Amino acid sequence: MGGCLVLFICESKNKSESWMDNNNCTRVSIETLMWSNDRKRKLTTVGSVFNGSLYLQKDIFPNVKFGFNQRRLLISILPWKPYVEIDEVTNEYKGLSIDVLKELSRRLNFTYELISPPDGKWGVASGNNTWNGLFGQLQRREVDLVAAPLATDAHRETVSDFTLPYYYEKSGIIIKKPDPSYSTKLFDPLNPMVYICIGISLPVTTFFLFLFEKFNPFYRNVAGRMKIRGLHHFSDSFFYMYGALFCQGGEHVAASSAGRTLLSCWWIFCIIMVATYSGNFVAFLTVTKETLPFKDVEGLVEQNTYK
Repeated sequence: MGGCLVLFICESKNKSESWMDNNNCTRVSIETLMWSNDRKRKLTTVGSVFNGSLYLQKDIFPNVKFGFNQRRLLISILPWKPYVEIDEVTNEYKGLSIDVLKELSRRLNFTYELISPPDGKWGVASGNNTWNGLFGQLQRREVDLVAAPLATDAHRETVSDFTLPYYYEKSGIIIKKPDPSYSTKLFDPLNPMVYICIGISLPVTTFFLFLFEKFNPFYRNVAGRMKIRGLHHFSDSFFYMYGALFCQGGEHVAASSAGRTLLSCWWIFCIIMVATYSGNFVAFLTVTKETLPFKDVEGLVEQNTYK
């Protein structure tokens, strides 16, 4: 919008002769395309060439210096504090977006007129991608631009161009501090899924230990072994693995390499779980656990405690 179109118009002494004949040319007018107050572009004379001499009344390319050359832009806005609001004393618009608009008009040399959409809406698209509100005015080219706090998204970019963001808004929700939770603290240190996994792994590991100890060729020379209590009985294997969870162990110990390897892995697992549980249990006893009524906007909508 800042460029100019220069035309050379030659007036001939004899109008019947060709204007391309330089010998018959007496004056050449230099005109440039400029914006007028009625929001249209018109040719304006900026100088002429007469008898080989250049006479300039204005700059040939005035828009290079004058930006939009005081073009009057139609701008649509909607009040939304603190970006656009109406001053109760002067009844004029003010706010962050208005300050940016004033600075742009000063630097780019344009004037503007502020209007609002007739429906008073920001802009929502219908099924055939026809917009209302501010974006509808842009889509129908009723206004030149919109000065309002509008968030950028891909759908809106189909009918408008956005400037670079000049403000990032972060929202937060403040709620009353919830009452302390009086739930059973014995099971609070670990997630319920952890307890379920431990409950599943206990009988499964016990079953493998029972198989390793009962059918291991290592014990084939032991006479009357089935009459002796040990890990080759499922009940003894179960209580040994269960006692390991409480760092107690059991009366019987595996003698085979397979049984000892399995028990070593189980003991490492039990030590880690006991240490984790103990640390979290101390923390839960020290700090009161607060259960929030919701964690996101969807939870806020679903609950009834906070309106």
